[in-house]
Amino acid sequence: MSMDSFQFVSEFKALEGLLETKDEEEQQQSTSTQPAFATPADIGGIPAPAVAEEEEKKEEDPKKAKSIWDEEEIKEPEVIVEEDPDDDRPTPEYDIMYKQSVRPEDVFLGIDGKTPSSFDSEKMVVKIKLPNTKGSDLQLDVTRVHLLLKTPKYRLSLPLPHSVFDKEGDAKWISDKYVLEVTLPIDRSEDYDRA
Repeated sequence: MSMDSFQFVSEFKALEGLLETKDEEEQQQSTSTQPAFATPADIGGIPAPAVAEEEEKKEEDPKKAKSIWDEEEIKEPEVIVEEDPDDDRPTPEYDIMYKQSVRPEDVFLGIDGKTPSSFDSEKMVVKIKLPNTKGSDLQLDVTRVHLLLKTPKYRLSLPLPHSVFDKEGDAKWISDKYVLEVTLPIDRSEDYDRA
């Protein structure tokens, strides 16, 4: 038997194991207590009480045995979603821009390795155009990942492209242009390490 056909057979067996139903697994466990092949656990041997305890844990919650992560590890999204199908207010025009602090050595020499991408930006600026709106009519809610703006004429529910420090943000109403400018510092603690 060639090496390629052996790999095919082992891959097929692994796929078969994934597709087995619960009844087939129980029948297989009841008929065969010894594995068909040696595993790394067979080298040192596990004491019988430890094996029995592991089996009891598996029987307690079968969902946990097959889960990749625990429910406690999953964070609930901090999204303000007030979906109202009867709300016919239009979405205002908006732009998302980024700000970053650069020094001459960043611009001319590229010493710090900063790029013009949003990944190297420190702040996110959301400019929302609200024609014929008063500053007193604005209702703004910001969380780490979502921005919600409501006025009598407009409604904007915007998921943010980056996590932000919502308590440190700043909003400025430019009345002569009818523009709301929301500046939010970007939270880089959840970004992956590029090093």
